[in-house]
Amino acid sequence: MVWIRRIGYCRGFGVQSPWAYRFVRYVVNEHYPYYAYDDLKTAFPHLSPLEHHIGRLFFRISNYMRGAHWAYTFPDVPFLTSYILAGSREAQVIPSVHVPLDKDIDILVMTLADGLQPLFRSFCSHAGKKSLLIVLGIRKDKNSLSKWKRMASDHHTGVCFDLYYCGLIFFNTSMTKQIYKVNF
Repeated sequence: MVWIRRIGYCRGFGVQSPWAYRFVRYVVNEHYPYYAYDDLKTAFPHLSPLEHHIGRLFFRISNYMRGAHWAYTFPDVPFLTSYILAGSREAQVIPSVHVPLDKDIDILVMTLADGLQPLFRSFCSHAGKKSLLIVLGIRKDKNSLSKWKRMASDHHTGVCFDLYYCGLIFFNTSMTKQIYKVNF
């Protein structure tokens, strides 16, 4: 039923920007079985299908943004780190970051727990055209969805992708700001 409700948001339908369309098609919704998927699934057999799905997204983002410096706002999650490093051997992952954030962080992964507003502001203050914020659990409840919408509409942010399970916020403000809803 969920899939049927989201059918209009599949595979780049309605995405007018060529860059955003390519990102949706070849990073977010790429169905090609990459070289490391089977090894990672074997290494983490206890994970749910959704956790593997999120891990594969992180893998593809890491592959797309080669050599990026990643940071989590929560303690290290070994399976996410493994997916990220499998996507790009040059990537670096820092768990449990705090304000003030290191200016070398390209990709910040955060949840919508209370008290993370200073982290969001700190990341926005130094985010560049290639910076990415990944927000987990954006549709967990109404409060989370409200926080996500405020973050996505912030004047520092650029193109955003609502993937239902998580949100992606890019900071290239030279592109027309748009919030795309994508069935991931």
